[in-house]
Amino acid sequence: MASFKTHIAFSSLLGAGYGSAAHVIYDVPLPTCILAGGLCSVSGMLPDIDSGPGVPLRESMVFAAAVVPMMMVDRFEQFGMSPEMVILIGAGIYLFVRFVLAALLRLRRPGNSHIRCSQRAGLDAAALPPEDPAGNREDGDPSN
Repeated sequence: MASFKTHIAFSSLLGAGYGSAAHVIYDVPLPTCILAGGLCSVSGMLPDIDSGPGVPLRESMVFAAAVVPMMMVDRFEQFGMSPEMVILIGAGIYLFVRFVLAALLRLRRPGNSHIRCSQRAGLDAAALPPEDPAGNREDGDPSN
């Protein structure tokens, strides 16, 4: 099986290619391409998370704990929350992911892989642009 460094190097290379191709071929905005490439790069840690407590699990939990609240800020603002409330909820999400979810993932039980898949799906879903009730994206272009 490939090592942690090999997984990160290969997924980073694929992420850079993925982001570049999206920008050049499909004219996707550059910040979106950078985010997509970065998430692809980080996903290289996922095969090593099953190896138990160690660098891959610790790094992925720190990354998720920091990024998930940032990705949720726009959603919280759509709910009409005050800036103070957004900060408090973001801090709560950070603490939950960093300590509670990390502790659950450190338990070496069969069947924990569904939690890891949920974690990845949550990161992907939080990165999606908001939609209005008619199904159009925020930029108003229904073709995107």
